[in-house]
Amino acid sequence: MKSPDVVMFAARFLLASLLLVVAVALPGCSSGKEGHTAVLSGQVTLDSQPLETGSLLLLAPTGESGGAMLEPDGTFSLRCKPGIYQVAVVPPTPETGPEGVPVAPIAVPADVPRKYTDVATSMLTVEVADGDNSANFELTSR
Repeated sequence: MKSPDVVMFAARFLLASLLLVVAVALPGCSSGKEGHTAVLSGQVTLDSQPLETGSLLLLAPTGESGGAMLEPDGTFSLRCKPGIYQVAVVPPTPETGPEGVPVAPIAVPADVPRKYTDVATSMLTVEVADGDNSANFELTSR
């Protein structure tokens, strides 16, 4: 029998993976789609240290969405339509076995607090204008 913590962990990461796939597949922001007029780049830190793994997700009230994978130095860059976006930072998703249970732990330099993993609770927003934009997201574990 699996412990409830393992099942909850697997379910959360499966949901985060699905959200990232949907966010990148939908029109709006992406890390490389043509035809958009804005570029958003910046860095994500946790307690003043670069967040080395994970993804940045964006969602606008208009339904536009997108995301970018974080680089090892916490930086990201993506193209998107101008607008105001709610932001979430999602930890990397572990590889899962046939029953959806993680087959091996992944190296995560720091745990992203749960409040940042959902656009509804993160309290993170960004306004993207035409042209080049820069935004840094400074997360705290407190």
